[in-house]
Amino acid sequence: MESHYVCRVSHVEAGMKPSLYFKDLIEKFNAQAIEIVDQINNYHT
Repeated sequence: MESHYVCRVSHVEAGMKPSLYFKDLIEKFNAQAIEIVDQINNYHT
């Protein structure tokens, strides 16, 4: 997951405003992080 986001932070997608691109990137990152935390929590219960 880390390398995927590091690559995406280094450039903005063509045709997308930087502010929208980074907002989308943050939302997707947060969603994946929450999913991972949920999986860890479910593993221990």
